Amino acid sequence: FWKNTGAPNFGGGMATAGGLYFIGASTDAGFRAFDVSTGKVLWKTKLPFGGHAVPMSFQGASGAQYVVIAAGGNVFTRMGAERVAFRLPADARGD
Repeated sequence: FWKNTGAPNFGGGMATAGGLYFIGASTDAGFRAFDVSTGKVLWKTKLPFGGHAVPMSFQGASGAQYVVIAAGGNVFTRMGAERVAFRLPADARGD
């Protein structure tokens, strides 16, 4: 069905000041970080459910930057409900 139109997108992405673009809006429950200048996948993980939401980022009290996504899936993937957070390494923050 999607072979000529591309994969459906279930959510949006988020860019960081450090030049990363996070997106989990795929049907494979993958959550990826891309380099915004090259498009290269720098990091990838599998979420417990599809990350069909726009990720968000915040700075913790310690100064560390976190990226959070709501993983809930949809009718094309396994459904559930979890919030998943990742701490970015200091060199990825773009300070």
